Amino acid sequence: MKKILTALMLVLAISLAGCKEKKVYNQADIAGQDVLQPGSDVDWIGLYLRAHELDSIKKVAEVQSLRAGYPMEPLPDSVSTLWDNMLNEILLRHGDIAFDKMYDNHRDDIERYLRLDFIHYGFITKVYLPYKATVSTKEKYGEICIGTLERELAKAQSTIMYTQQVPSHYGSLLEDLFYAYVNYEKNDKALALSDDLLAFLASGYGQVSAEYAKVLAEKATLCHATGSDYSAVVTARQAIALYDRLLAAPAADEAAAAELKAQKEKLAEKISLWQAK
Repeated sequence: MKKILTALMLVLAISLAGCKEKKVYNQADIAGQDVLQPGSDVDWIGLYLRAHELDSIKKVAEVQSLRAGYPMEPLPDSVSTLWDNMLNEILLRHGDIAFDKMYDNHRDDIERYLRLDFIHYGFITKVYLPYKATVSTKEKYGEICIGTLERELAKAQSTIMYTQQVPSHYGSLLEDLFYAYVNYEKNDKALALSDDLLAFLASGYGQVSAEYAKVLAEKATLCHATGSDYSAVVTARQAIALYDRLLAAPAADEAAAAELKAQKEKLAEKISLWQAK
């Protein structure tokens, strides 16, 4: 049974990944503050469509589970009604009702409705946090974002501990929380999480990857920010060596290669400044 459900979740995870052609809300993308400006226009239609998109994936999960012979338990009518009412309030641009009252007060019910952890996580990162970002001050949004992601991490780690299975959204969650810490200068927390993220990236992409190099370079900066200059230089040199290996390989994407080169040069400048002190 576990194997069948695991295979089902992998199929659905691939389906969700296909949705990423539409902009996914990722903390790594908000180094600039444009998305955090209070009073910015909320993309109501975008939020509504993304919520519907996730709802469609949930329905696929139910159908596939039924075909596999493991139908999901029926939901109370009140839970489905809550979801429908929340979507209606989003369509009417009543964010204070949809998010501040309905979702914040009934998170467990919405999670039950969406069925699988990674679908619920998609709702958080593609619908809930983008709304909160545009209606909050930067400081308030930071509290909301980090608190929300920390709760999700605790849930995911509990799942790993009790089921020995890694949730399909775990990598995205580690990355989102890591960059949330970085963006809000929670340097100690970001540094503590960096090794978990690097280990996960190594298992998925290998250590010779652009993703691994970027986080390793960020870790070097965090070491410097927390007063560990020796560790900063050592880690930065490891990242530089990795960038050199990546740049020595034939470039399939010139834009990606240019970005790697820019990241390497920026890190090399930091090393020079750190060593000059």
